[in-house]
Amino acid sequence: MIGADIIIVFLVLVALLISSISDIKTFEVPDFVSYGLIISVLAVRLIGAILESDLNYFLYGLFGFVVMFILAHILYYVKFWGGGDSKLLMGLGAAFGTKPYFIDTNFNFLLILLLSIVIVGSVYGLVYSIAMALKHKVEFKKEFLKMLKTRKLNLIIAISLIVIPYLLAYILKRRFSVVLIFPVILYLLFHYVYIFTKSVENSSMYDLIPVSKLTEGDWIADKNIKKKFEISYLGIEKHQIELLRKAKIKKVLVKKGIPFTAAIFIGVIIVLVTF
Repeated sequence: MIGADIIIVFLVLVALLISSISDIKTFEVPDFVSYGLIISVLAVRLIGAILESDLNYFLYGLFGFVVMFILAHILYYVKFWGGGDSKLLMGLGAAFGTKPYFIDTNFNFLLILLLSIVIVGSVYGLVYSIAMALKHKVEFKKEFLKMLKTRKLNLIIAISLIVIPYLLAYILKRRFSVVLIFPVILYLLFHYVYIFTKSVENSSMYDLIPVSKLTEGDWIADKNIKKKFEISYLGIEKHQIELLRKAKIKKVLVKKGIPFTAAIFIGVIIVLVTF
């Protein structure tokens, strides 16, 4: 269904472009864009299925939506990303339950799309974190050194796991395989990546914002307020924002996430162009 596929790809690219711009500027993805994508894509699939007498075209889109609905909720509840990104992922499931007519691959297109988003997202997240560290370099340096001090024991253990086997091998005059230290090297790598990302988070991912500018799903960082108003770790709800207003609380500490929608956009474009 060439015509329907072209319309669907167009809708996806427009929705992701608008969402990316909004996410970068405001850290929010408008609901009308994500919900609009889901509804419009399923509508196009339904119309295409009726015109071509092929109900499977609609059912595969519905199946893709359900699969991504489950995956998006899992990623949302483990705080991998926010609700806006999750809804966009559902829209992508509905859009690409079947691959577009111009895509030439025997592999599952949705799986390829997800892998692309994960890879691009990892690189994007690292670049964004480096940029934030440079932007807030004074605060970042202070936080990074602080975390290094609190994690000296981890470093000592890791170095010991590398040095001690070499010493034993030398004393016993046995050969020691370098392969055995790879897990330790990986541990050290992830250890420092964690310290880096956590330092970036603590130094530049928190902001004191007016209650009037709070939106549903914002992550409240103030533990006292979270406890008092029973705010979930998943984010504040509309009625809780109203309670904060009635309590005459002017500003609240909020944790900001990485504007990840741009990575989804880039990942989708790469797959559409490559395959």
